[in-house]
Parts: sequence; C-alpha cells; structure tokens
Amino acid sequence: MEKISRKLLNELPSLKKLEDNWEQWGLECKEGTRSWRSSGLLYLEIRNQIKIQTAEHCSFCDDHPIGTNSTETVEHYFPKKEYPCLTYYWENLFYCCTKCQSEANKYSFEYTLKPDNKGYDFHSYFYFDLNTGQINILANLKKETPNDYLNAATFLKRYGINSNKRKQNRINIYKDILNFFKAGEDPTDLRTREDFAFRCVYDEALKFYNQQNKLV
Repeated sequence: MEKISRKLLNELPSLKKLEDNWEQWGLECKEGTRSWRSSGLLYLEIRNQIKIQTAEHCSFCDDHPIGTNSTETVEHYFPKKEYPCLTYYWENLFYCCTKCQSEANKYSFEYTLKPDNKGYDFHSYFYFDLNTGQINILANLKKETPNDYLNAATFLKRYGINSNKRKQNRINIYKDILNFFKAGEDPTDLRTREDFAFRCVYDEALKFYNQQNKLV
C-alpha cells in the first residue's frame, strides 16, 4: 500500500541477466517453451531486490514481516497466464505475501492502483478507519475522479485488503502502537520497527496520539 520507488534494472548489476533477456524470455513464455520458476538464483535475486525496495513489506497489503503468517513470493501485476510476454518484465514484478497472491488469483485481471506508479500515494486514495480496522476510499474520489475511485475499489477487492482477519490485525497493531506511544517510545522510530506491519495504521495512530496530547 505504500508508494514504491522502483530502481531501474541498469542500477542493479545483479539483475543484468534479467535486463538483457526479459523480452526474449517473455516471447518464449508466450510460445510455451519457457515458464516462470519460483526458485533458483535468478528468482531469489529478483525477490530480494524488490524486497529491499518495499522495506520488506508486502507491496499490496503492507504486511511485515512476511513469513510469520504467510510466505514471501513474487506477484505479477499483469498475470503471466494472460500476459505471458510480461512474465519477466521488471515493472510487472512485486514483492508479495502469498495471502495477497492467493486473493488476486480468484479474479480475472482488472486494472487497479499500482504501487510503483509515479503519482501513487496511499493518502491520496485511502484512509484507515480506527474503529473498524478497514481501509476505506476517500469519499471525494467517487465524484471528482471516478476512475481513481474504481481503481482503488478494485485494488481493495483484488488483494483481499479488508478481510475480517486483516481488519482485526490492523486494530491489534493500532492498539500496540498507541501503547508504545503511551510508554514513552520515540514515535519517529516506530514506523520502521521490524515487528510493525501496516504503516498506514502507524500514521493514523500518531495523528490520533498527537491530537489527544494537544487536548491535555
């Protein structure tokens, strides 16, 4: 859910092989002479590089660390079955938890928000509801920019962002963050804690905590 500033392939020497071959490999995938392998040195390096660029959070639900309740994987934004030529396209590959990937596999492809798009910003589309744990779409989008509203709604649906379990997880983390604030922890250090997922939850918790302090 956070904005991803994706490095170019020519900035990543370890992926030179991908830079040189992704188009040819995509054609081979289309012809059926090659397929994506979720194993091997190239796959692990691809996953590692996009993992670094998301600060080890899932590109879609922002879960972290992946591996506690799910498994880390690489998600193809444009599904490789429908878009085989993009199977190895760098901008099509995202660090992802298997929960988001499993949810996405339930639906036929539709355009959604793409976290590495130049203009993407979580707070321009969504807000975290402190009471329900739900990620909601900003109300003004439906009237002012209906295409953005539709893409945001499709994003939430495609990756199962508002499943009951995920909403409860966000509420629990929100309470944990507030407890850390109350205990005197430095708020500036908490957003990057290794045991905190859902950075949008942190943002709302900090806002709420600061508002409460102003009232005291």
